[in-house]
Amino acid sequence: MHLSGSLVVDGRHVHRSRSSCEDPEKDFHSRLEGAFISLCRDLRISVPLWLDKNTRELAMCKKTSFYPDQFDDEFIFDKFEMRIDKI
Repeated sequence: MHLSGSLVVDGRHVHRSRSSCEDPEKDFHSRLEGAFISLCRDLRISVPLWLDKNTRELAMCKKTSFYPDQFDDEFIFDKFEMRIDKI
């Protein structure tokens, strides 16, 4: 699984990163979780609160967005966008 993510400010992508988890022994959820945590670490942000809307968006569009109220610490960007590039 390959994920890409970007931090957005005023409609511009100011920082981007990619992450992957290729372990065939793991199920989809475990690969997604591993790649997602790695992506957050690469972007130097805390792991946001995952809401039902994130699950729905990911299932429908293979992408989702996280907003400042989903982070425990201060989040200085407008949003964090994540998408699945390859399953």
